[in-house]
Amino acid sequence: MTARLTAAEDGGGGASSAAVSQFWEEVEPGIYSVCFGDSRLLEGRASGAMQRHAWADPLLDNLAGYQRPSSLIAPQPDVKDEDRALAFECAADKVLEALQNAVALRCKCIDMPNGLHWDSAAQDGLAPAPVLVLFSGGVDSTLLATCAHMALPPDTPIDLASICFDGGNSPDRMSALDAFEELKAFAPVREWRLILVDAGLEDVDRNRLHILDLLRPSESVMDLNIGAALWLAAQAEGPLLLHSPGRPSAASPRTSSAAAPADKEPTCSPPEHSQGSRTGSISDAEAERSEQPSSRGEAASSALQEGDPSQVRSGMKEGRRYRSRARVVLLGHGADELCAGYGRHRTRFRSHGWEGLSAELALDVGRLWRRNLGRDDRIIADVGREARHPFLDEAFVATLLAVPLPLVADLQAPPGAGDKMLLRAALRRLGLKRASVRVKRAIQFGSRLSRQANVRDFGSNRAANMAKAGGLHLSDVPKGNGRA
Repeated sequence: MTARLTAAEDGGGGASSAAVSQFWEEVEPGIYSVCFGDSRLLEGRASGAMQRHAWADPLLDNLAGYQRPSSLIAPQPDVKDEDRALAFECAADKVLEALQNAVALRCKCIDMPNGLHWDSAAQDGLAPAPVLVLFSGGVDSTLLATCAHMALPPDTPIDLASICFDGGNSPDRMSALDAFEELKAFAPVREWRLILVDAGLEDVDRNRLHILDLLRPSESVMDLNIGAALWLAAQAEGPLLLHSPGRPSAASPRTSSAAAPADKEPTCSPPEHSQGSRTGSISDAEAERSEQPSSRGEAASSALQEGDPSQVRSGMKEGRRYRSRARVVLLGHGADELCAGYGRHRTRFRSHGWEGLSAELALDVGRLWRRNLGRDDRIIADVGREARHPFLDEAFVATLLAVPLPLVADLQAPPGAGDKMLLRAALRRLGLKRASVRVKRAIQFGSRLSRQANVRDFGSNRAANMAKAGGLHLSDVPKGNGRA
């Protein structure tokens, strides 16, 4: 999750684009040392060989490999339905508790310095929040927000940032607004701040070279779209939707523990496994009921159901412009890789069954550092914040590995039900039913950045898909149409 020098500058003292691309290489996680000596100084620059040191910890090796025992990969046909339901309930309890602990750990050890500079960070009487969640309103970010609520003192604000490239009308913005309503109902004593980060292609173009410097050696169209969306989202600046009920005199009843709330419902039961069965963890009727607005935030939620974003924002009283001062950003990295949240997992399951799904998850976890973590850590750090990843907590990963794979995900069920089934159950247990059934959308798609860029650079979204634009190297993208 870092980078190292692999090639020298070109002969002219500058660095060509190709040379700069080869200058850095992602380095596999581990412990490294570099020996510098006076004899290796070249033109004022230090040069030294990097050595990777073995990490002899079988537990960590097992976590990194993400391999379950063979007995936990496929369903056990002789298990009774009631026993499976009980096992699922227990697994949901354990996974939610492990995630709460992971988030709580990452909500601590946050440097909140004192002094005139920090005191001046208060905006219109709003004290700085210690934690920011990049918030799409989906399963992962909503879970992180609820766990952050349970980890932080009740009088501490929590910042949420929603990125949109479609004038406030993107799918992720709609989901974020609706999940914001659910969060307010879930924790009415908490001060929630939803920052509406509205951006456009011009913002990407204006910062393109800087973002590319951060992304290297990643240089595909998809890398740029993801990196640009993350970089702009992490700015966490825009109009503010504020839920500020006042400072509570006591903690919310959910603050101390939410692993087993009083209103726990039987919708956490997993799908039945029968020959040819395609039943999900929640029925279609239950999913439809979960999508209906609750009694709280009726105006905003009803407008969301009707697809009218202007009514949503009006009902929520969009207000002052605000920039988060949070030092720590909670990200959902790892949730999809660990819990079968991607479409390719469903494809692999259809073709190779449970064993194939298990192998695909292990492959994804094993390349997280190369595909995501180094790139996104550089993006987040550039705006002065620290990325923290609760879903990659060692104890959380170990807890998941101890759960039979059919209880973690059942890809015989439709999207929004079987993928990340255990995480969806955790949200339902906390009462956030609408967020629990949302279908996965990557940030570049949910924010509409990818569509906007595709229309400009390829003429249409369809043409871009036919050209497999996401995997193209940036140098192969057609020039013109206003792009720098």
